[in-house]
Amino acid sequence: MRASPENALAAVEATTLGDVRLTGLLLVLRSLPSIATGRLRLPDRRRPLFELLVSTPGFLELPAPAGTIAGGYAGRPWRLRAEPLELAGGPQEFAGFDEPGYAKVTMHFAAFAEGSSSRLVTETRIHLTDENARRAFGRYWLVVRLGSDAIRRDWLQAARRRAEAR
Repeated sequence: MRASPENALAAVEATTLGDVRLTGLLLVLRSLPSIATGRLRLPDRRRPLFELLVSTPGFLELPAPAGTIAGGYAGRPWRLRAEPLELAGGPQEFAGFDEPGYAKVTMHFAAFAEGSSSRLVTETRIHLTDENARRAFGRYWLVVRLGSDAIRRDWLQAARRRAEAR
């Protein structure tokens, strides 16, 4: 993208739910069981997506090296109501968490200088704490993989539009 790495990451952090074309719909669909039971409310489309994500039950912001931003999730996303874990110990508890039957998911964005432009990338890693979690997540992933990929592409494209508009 035609932006510095710093501006590219700032754009990732500033991208709102209203900036993304498909992500809002997919996130609301995934959250419908929790919205219907009152555990979650419909998200504010003006709120930054990363801020919204890390304030959702089970998610937290993780320490990240310079030039990156990172978040994590712990829970059972394959359950209809997702069963997120609230890890009161923050990033330290998240790092050490390994209770059987759960998933730990990390995602990060990084920006790299390429001449007078930048390359913005995202990566998601999943650690499953036992074989039961691995099987359950495998079934879940068959259903959500395309949507998950679409969300990442949508977010990167929206960040690019935002960064290049500066």
